[in-house]
Amino acid sequence: MNKLFLPLMILGVVLLAGCLGGQPAEKGQPIFEAATAMPSPASESAATPSPTPAATIKPDGVETNNVTVLYSSFEPKAIRVKAGTKVSWFNEDGRLHSVRSSPTSAEQFNSFNIAGRQSWSYTFNKPGTFEYYDDVTNSAQGIVYVDA
Repeated sequence: MNKLFLPLMILGVVLLAGCLGGQPAEKGQPIFEAATAMPSPASESAATPSPTPAATIKPDGVETNNVTVLYSSFEPKAIRVKAGTKVSWFNEDGRLHSVRSSPTSAEQFNSFNIAGRQSWSYTFNKPGTFEYYDDVTNSAQGIVYVDA
C-alpha cells in the first residue's frame, strides 16, 4: 500500500494542477477567479440613474458644535456651524488625541494633545470649509463647514 500511495499522490497533484488552468498565477494574484454573475432580465431593463455632477452637490454636515473623539475617529465626521461659533472636541478615549487643521486650511488651528476625558474648543470666525485631522494618531479626519 505504501508503494502505491506516493505515485497516486503525485498523479492527483498533476491532475489538480491541470484543472486549475494552463498558466500559473502571478505573484500576489489569486489562483481561482470568481465567476461572473449573469445579469437578470429585471436588472437589464432597469434604467441606470445618471450621476449628479459634483458641482451641484452642496456640502452637508450635522448642525452641531460638539464633536466626540473616540477610537481614532471624529463623530460626527462633518459638521456645519455659523461663523462665530465655538466648536468643542471631547476626547472620550483613554489615550491622547489632537485636532489640527490641514496644511491647506484658510485658518490654522492646533489643539496639541488632548488628554482622555478632556476637551478643546476653537471659534470659527470666517466662513469656509475647514478640514482637520488627529495629529497624534494620523488616522481620524473631520471637516467643519462654516456658513456666513
